[in-house]
Parts: sequence; C-alpha cells; structure tokens
Amino acid sequence: MGKRSPDLVDARSSSAEAHMMHRLWFVLGIVIIASISLKTLTSLPRSELQVIVCDVGQGDGILIVYGFYQLLVDAGRTPQPILTCLEKHMPAGDSRIESVVMTHPDSDHFGGLSAVIDRYAISQLLLLPIPKETADYKLLMESISGHLGNNLTEVVVAAPGMSRVMGSSVGWQVLSAGTSKTRQILDSLPLKIIAEQQLWDVYQQFSQQIEGGEIDTNGESIVLFLTFNEFSLLLTGDIGEKGEQALISQGVLQHSTVLKVGHHGSKSSSSTDFLKIVQPELALISAGQDNSYGHPHKQVLSSLEASHSTVLRTDLMGEIVLTSDGFRYWWHTQK
Repeated sequence: MGKRSPDLVDARSSSAEAHMMHRLWFVLGIVIIASISLKTLTSLPRSELQVIVCDVGQGDGILIVYGFYQLLVDAGRTPQPILTCLEKHMPAGDSRIESVVMTHPDSDHFGGLSAVIDRYAISQLLLLPIPKETADYKLLMESISGHLGNNLTEVVVAAPGMSRVMGSSVGWQVLSAGTSKTRQILDSLPLKIIAEQQLWDVYQQFSQQIEGGEIDTNGESIVLFLTFNEFSLLLTGDIGEKGEQALISQGVLQHSTVLKVGHHGSKSSSSTDFLKIVQPELALISAGQDNSYGHPHKQVLSSLEASHSTVLRTDLMGEIVLTSDGFRYWWHTQK
C-alpha cells in the first residue's frame, strides 16, 4: 500500500482548519449581530408609557418616555447618575429630549442638568426664573445661556394650566408653579425665552420685583399631572403641606394612580387631607440610601400605608421602572 503524500495531508489539514475558522467567524458574527439587534430592540420606542425613577441618590430625576417623546423632570444632584439613566432608557438613535422640567432651584434637583443640556438637544426647558447665588446654579445658568437658541430651543416660564401632548391619549399639564408670593411677578414675565440676553433680563426682572428676603424654593415647586387613558401620575416636586393645601383650595387636585411623593418622603409633605384626595395606588419615593435627613420619614410611610398605597423606594430598591398601557401598570426595580 502506498504512503500518502505529506503535501496532500497538509493540504487536507489546512482545508479543515480553514473551514473550521470560517464556521467560527460565522457563528461569532451571528452572536454579534444578535446582541446588537437585541440592544436595538430593547431601546426602540414602545407603545406603552414608561416612568423611570432614576437612582440619583438623595434627589429627584424622573424620565418619562412615550414613543419618541421624552419628558425629564429634574436631574439629581450630580451628572453621572442621570446621564447613565438617560443612556439606558432613551430610544436608540434619539438624542433629543422634548421637554425638561426643573421643578425648583435646589441642587438635588438641578445638579445634573448642566451635563444633560451639554449632552442632549432639548426642545424646551420649563422652569421658574428664581435666582440663586450658588456656584452650581451659576454653572447651570451658564450652560442654559450658552446653548439657548442652539441645542436648547427655548426656555419657558412655567405657569398653571400649561399642557403638552406626548402622543395619542397621553399628555401632561402644570397644576401649580410658584406661590401666591411669586405668581403675580411670574405672570408679568415673558412666557418664552429664546435668546441669551432675554434670559438674563427675565431673571433680573424677577429679582428686582421680589420682596421679603429668602424664597422657600421647595414651596415654589412646579407640580405636574400626567394622564394616559385610565392611568395617571402626580409629580409634586418638593412642595410641603402649605402647597398641598393650595392645590386643594384651587380645586385642581384629584385621584392619581401613582404619586411621586413630595420632598423625598419628608414629614413636611404628604398631609392627611392631601392623601385623602389623591388616594394613590402606588407611591414612588426618591431618596438616598442612609441619607442624613431621615427620608422617608416613618410618619409619611404610615400615612401611605393607611391610604393602602404600595410604596416603592429608590433608597432600598434602586432604579424604579414603571410601565403602563393606559389601563394596567406594572413595574420592576434594579439596585
């Protein structure tokens, strides 16, 4: 029997190895394409409404997404947590946020906003032009003025009754913005600001007209109410009992499926009269783990329990993702 040629053996061996490599590359390509497709699919716009309470520590940062419309309410104390949350939940390829609301000028609500304005295009920013002499607020103002008219289309001075449509059957409105002390001044200011000098003029006008020393910025918070068919969400910023009573007196308060609990669960908010009207099925609390303020306060937790509300807390559960089809709702958390 003749011996095989060494060259023939080597050729067959090389052919087998090449075939194996082709198969490995093919399989690897399929895995890569599948992983990219999965990531893309999970980032595509959904037909449901999503409410994400970002884990920003001791502060507020809430992203609401419906289709290609995003509403960001506050941005936490520091940039990274809110940027991480946005990167995770914004639809793939979408770098524009339609509406941003800064409920009030406290650093645990606006600290990450400069980074958001620098990173994303923003159609409108709703705020109250209340000046504050702190370094982080000055940084925010510089970021707003630097982008206004470019990546930031307009600044809007929030007022009760303002509303926006996010999509079919989904919309939100401003229930309250400012107190009786500041509202008359706010109503005298331009509604829309589209130029840098105009922005500084509005802030100066407010400063010149306000009297009586320090402003309780918590009490000035912009309050929002969102509806989607039978589902509703009430976002109260940091208003306290006085602000809650004002909402009751104005007759604008009603039952809400979900409540973003005021002031991180402070005992100055979530009064009995307020909860009797709102009667939330679900209560969301954004607070930092082991925070020095003792938020949420045990009194508030007891009141929510008495209202038969299910309580979800970022300090214990991390990020909260709430989804609704307009009739039902469900959630998951991630620490």
